[in-house]
Amino acid sequence: MPESIFLSHNVQDKAFVRRLAEDLSLAGVTVWLDEAEIKLGDSLLSKVEEGILGSDYLGVVLSPNSVGSEWVQRELRMALSNEIESKKVKVLPLLLADCQMPGFLTDKLYADFRNESGYALAFSKLADRLGVSDVAARSKDNWLIGRWNGQWQWRGQHRLARLEVSPSRPEQGRMIIQYSKAGTTTIVEQEIVVSVRSDKVDLIGRGYRFLERGAAVGYHLDAFRMTLQDDGSIQGIKSDKRGIDVPVRFERGAAAQQSAAADGALRRG
Repeated sequence: MPESIFLSHNVQDKAFVRRLAEDLSLAGVTVWLDEAEIKLGDSLLSKVEEGILGSDYLGVVLSPNSVGSEWVQRELRMALSNEIESKKVKVLPLLLADCQMPGFLTDKLYADFRNESGYALAFSKLADRLGVSDVAARSKDNWLIGRWNGQWQWRGQHRLARLEVSPSRPEQGRMIIQYSKAGTTTIVEQEIVVSVRSDKVDLIGRGYRFLERGAAVGYHLDAFRMTLQDDGSIQGIKSDKRGIDVPVRFERGAAAQQSAAADGALRRG
């Protein structure tokens, strides 16, 4: 059975921590996260101490933001004291960005989350340490599928996409693409099947329908296959209305913004 972990971090690293917490939860790990556990009126210090002592591990997210944080230092001291008393490894360093690592952590192996391309490997190592068995294929599939939910940018197109896939119903996924043209907002609801093979996830298109002003205006059979890449993008081939295969790429976060800016500069040039 997977063990539990308390995620110690600075608030400026919250976006990464939320993603990691969600991924760990999908894999079956019990995660203690302050925003989920501390309620209005609770004693902050006592709740944090309760969370640390009640968790099997403390994962400290290391970055320039956290190494100087008084709260993170306090949480580390609590966990290290417990580690010494129990004679069991308690603190797991999670390196998010290059920083001056505290001296008492330098002899510990860390999970390297500094680059998006290494996220899957670092997550796998952390999950193994927390007792997520490789034979728990369903939990692994849940993580692989669930981590790709959310907002995406279609590179080269002024179109936003939202991917909605459920680990429990991978055959009923949707990609919702929205764009405006001539003052009219068009929504494309793309039906997809999610397929997991080894550590790769494929999105296989079956058909899509157009909606304008909230009303369906047509349904089309469609054929496309895209794969979720290690660099955090979705890439593949999609057939256009003429049946011609064209390459497509979806990105999100900073990568999407940088690509959009670069595409805009090329068009202006």
